[in-house]
Amino acid sequence: MDTDLNNPDDKMRETFRKYRKCNPSDPDWCDVINFRDYDVTSRTDIVSSPLTERTHSQGLLLPGLQSHRLLSRPGFVFVPNCLPLSLQAQLVYNCLFEYHRPPNLCNTDLQGPRPGSTRELLTKLRWVTLGYHYDWGRKIYSSENRSAFPPELAETARTVARTLGFPDFSPQAAIINYYPTSATLGVHADEAELDMTAPIVSVNLGLSAVFLLGGCLRTDQPAVVLHQSGDVSAMSGDSRSFFHAVPRIFPGTAPSELLEAFRTEILSSGDPDKEVATKGIEEWIVDYIKTHRININFRQVLPTGGSFPN
Repeated sequence: MDTDLNNPDDKMRETFRKYRKCNPSDPDWCDVINFRDYDVTSRTDIVSSPLTERTHSQGLLLPGLQSHRLLSRPGFVFVPNCLPLSLQAQLVYNCLFEYHRPPNLCNTDLQGPRPGSTRELLTKLRWVTLGYHYDWGRKIYSSENRSAFPPELAETARTVARTLGFPDFSPQAAIINYYPTSATLGVHADEAELDMTAPIVSVNLGLSAVFLLGGCLRTDQPAVVLHQSGDVSAMSGDSRSFFHAVPRIFPGTAPSELLEAFRTEILSSGDPDKEVATKGIEEWIVDYIKTHRININFRQVLPTGGSFPN
């Protein structure tokens, strides 16, 4: 894996800087792949196919879905607009009110005691880890650093993975990233999992983002893909170890339909637990969703039946 950060031919860094400030009205936007655009199926570098298998777990899968593969990025699979709004709203709620609870870990744990109020915590929240907790300092997983994986989220992960073509995927860890509009995800490759044959499965919620998917070398020209709320994707095969990054989060792109679904499915659901959790901050939470992207990425750390080395 190429790690030369000073290489003048570093296409990942060059493209990251370009799209850090790029807008849909700019000329460079023509290079961005929007898989929700009907014309994308006519591109010679994309293979698109309808999803014939339907699963109704948690109401997952909208009708008429298509999966897309980039020929230049073997193993990258993308299904746009996959998740129904009701499921998106529930996932957003769980990310904001449930999944950060101990014993799950979040970035504020590295700075001392957690903030006392939900509002203060969410203002500072940048990541949460579930299942096997990723050690950000040592860049490893371990058998000792683990909490129970939320069962309903595991079922969602398995269903999304089946949709993307990975029926044997076992979600053992997840990283939830919380992006305000000023945030980015730097150029990196994921290599900490012991099972590199299993995909990384990704779910996108809230604001839209530009995603760069390069190659094994930072000098490889990356593909530029638009991720929108409800889109799901997987990096598998060759692309599993490719460099990737998120240079831009777009303000004002949270779907109004998602905000309305959150109001009706969560804030007005009549669920006493949700009423208690959101009491007094209902509009603040809606504003938070308007101004943030949430990404849940699922990982299979160990091969099926495998264990950590002694």
